[in-house]
Amino acid sequence: MLEEGSLIGNQHGGAWKIIKKIGSGRCCQVYEGLDVVSKSQVAIKVYNEGLKFNCAHQREFLLLKIVHEKCGEVTQLVRMLESCCYGNQQVLIDEYLQPSLSVIIYTAKQQSHPSLFIIHKIINDVARGLSALHLCGFVHADLKPDNIQWSPKSGTFKLIDFGLSFNILDKEIGLVQSSSYRAPEVVCPNQPGNVPNTAIDIWSLGVLALYLVSEHKLTDYRKIQGLCAACQGNENKCENTEVVEKLFQQTTWHDQNNLFKKLKEVVTQCLQCQISRRPTCTDVIQQINTLTSLNAGFLDLLILPTCILRLLNMLGDCEIKNETELSDIKDDIIEECKKYGPVKDCIIPTDGPGINKVYVYFTSHIDAASAFTKLNGRTFNGRTVITTYFLPADFYTKNFF
Repeated sequence: MLEEGSLIGNQHGGAWKIIKKIGSGRCCQVYEGLDVVSKSQVAIKVYNEGLKFNCAHQREFLLLKIVHEKCGEVTQLVRMLESCCYGNQQVLIDEYLQPSLSVIIYTAKQQSHPSLFIIHKIINDVARGLSALHLCGFVHADLKPDNIQWSPKSGTFKLIDFGLSFNILDKEIGLVQSSSYRAPEVVCPNQPGNVPNTAIDIWSLGVLALYLVSEHKLTDYRKIQGLCAACQGNENKCENTEVVEKLFQQTTWHDQNNLFKKLKEVVTQCLQCQISRRPTCTDVIQQINTLTSLNAGFLDLLILPTCILRLLNMLGDCEIKNETELSDIKDDIIEECKKYGPVKDCIIPTDGPGINKVYVYFTSHIDAASAFTKLNGRTFNGRTVITTYFLPADFYTKNFF
């Protein structure tokens, strides 16, 4: 284990400082680090010593390199910054992501449960990340909440940890996936027609979606031991369909909600024992995006940190109608916000759903988080300011609300 303050460098002059340990896995220790040159946060993955762990490092390095070369920047996959060594140990430097999906789910549950907006966004982002992997012939093979992280910079969920990933042409795969997310063909790989491939990621996505909606996993109700009896008998209806139906009926959402209905269809399809009956990532993305998109709710914008702040209760109709006064107020807001870090942009809509609200885009999400805390509850023109975050995608498309 590396000590706080340890330095890792490469032959090109790059250097990264260990701040603290933030996690560990089968193959490596993960640290929060600091890029000594750019002063930006990074994640440092230090692999254990030995040929087995060198291979795990090489697998992840090559996978991310090949996907980037073929697909370009995929915003739903962690961005690899550098590969180097620390003594006899292999190291990967990745972008720093936080919080994990596990933390977001836990935080959402303190209020009630994840909203349909968050559930939709998770499934959409994860499916897009998997789609890029599958296009390049790779299988993630360990999809679960701990391997999905939120990116405050891009405002997307990203896939991490490719230690169990494999190529669809690989002949020997071994036991992959975490037990609750393990597909039937992985549990019993010798059943005819059910050879592990990209469809095992679709199964895990179905388990994840079911858990997000119902707070239950399929294994809570049915032990996965290969194909169910119905699928072994080539019946049309998989036994998992009934479990999904039951769990969706027990939720607090009304079955009349169109997105809710579509989610149930997608989950049912993903959790089919027969590989041939499962959808592809493209199918999932198309199905869940055929409906009118949702806007993030107030609570969503409290638990999804970004570089952008939305300031509520700062302006009234009188200020909005007076161009000179509004310009002065905007300058004052920017100057105040600059106390917490560089400001990239500031927009005050004068019409539409975003009227009377202020949107401030910081260069760094760390600065935005500082401003979020310090500005919330402050008094401005006799009004108490309320802060939330705001998603970059909505900011870029001017979907202010």
